[in-house]
Amino acid sequence: MALPTSPASISLNQIHVEAGGASGTQASINDADIRALIGKASGVQMSFSERYGASAVQTYIITTEGSYYGYIGYDNNPTFGAINSSSYVDTAGNTRGIYRIIYGHSSGGLYFTLTPDSPTGASAFSKISINCGGTYYDFARTRATQAIASGTYVQWNWSLSVLTAAEETALNGQLDGSGTTTFQIHN
Repeated sequence: MALPTSPASISLNQIHVEAGGASGTQASINDADIRALIGKASGVQMSFSERYGASAVQTYIITTEGSYYGYIGYDNNPTFGAINSSSYVDTAGNTRGIYRIIYGHSSGGLYFTLTPDSPTGASAFSKISINCGGTYYDFARTRATQAIASGTYVQWNWSLSVLTAAEETALNGQLDGSGTTTFQIHN
């Protein structure tokens, strides 16, 4: 949920919660996650009003296609599926590229792949959420294994062994190679 968009009072606690912190816990305006909401560097001048409408959730619409059951857009020829924006902002405020998001029961799970210059740890993202039939299913970065192939990309994989039966059923029904779906990246 985004912060208020009009001149209203915004508290540091609201900003901290939007950035992924726990309500009522200690935070400062210069914390990395709080600065990332508006892409500010450490120690620079900033104000609360710059955060009107800021959100730690970035939403995308993908059109899934063919046997890849999702979107593939990097060095594959041809590209499969479509996405409304192929970039996202990481938790440090840097713009990065989205290479693919696919699911395949026969290929072993859910794959989320970013450009090679993307961060590989907690600063990449906290979770992705996929809209399956009106319900968002969350896939935390910490539940995934990470693979980096020769500097070509940074990829997270939620293998079938870590997916619940409900997640598998939802993904099979949604990322089925046809139609559109919404997914979100959470900082």
